[in-house]
Amino acid sequence: MKNTEVIVFAAAALSLFAAFSLAQPVGAASKVSRTILERTDIPGTNDELRLTLVEFPPSKSAPPHFHPVPGVCYVLEGTAETQYDGGPVEQVSAGESFHDVADTTHTAFRNVSDTEIPKFICTAKIGKNQKYYLLRD
Repeated sequence: MKNTEVIVFAAAALSLFAAFSLAQPVGAASKVSRTILERTDIPGTNDELRLTLVEFPPSKSAPPHFHPVPGVCYVLEGTAETQYDGGPVEQVSAGESFHDVADTTHTAFRNVSDTEIPKFICTAKIGKNQKYYLLRD
């Protein structure tokens, strides 16, 4: 091969490698991720303690929803705004905690950043196989 062909081939291979290594699945950055890290049965009940990691994409807002049980959350990274049923908008940032109110419309939860992904962990006593995040009708 001539030097020019080698350079063109190397540049093309490098571009392809970069494109595949940086590519993310379509929509991956636009969905909220909820990963159950731990669940522990509460003896004598149909309940469990559940610990969940939540990752919230840049500029994402949750639709109005509710939680069937109270939850306690701790922000690991980033900043978000939260509001319940017409109450004050509160901002929570890394190193701070907040709680999810049971059976009350969570009217707003949004990532305030266009680039950062807030990560927080929440724990709750909840029925086994019960969903913690439910949309309002």
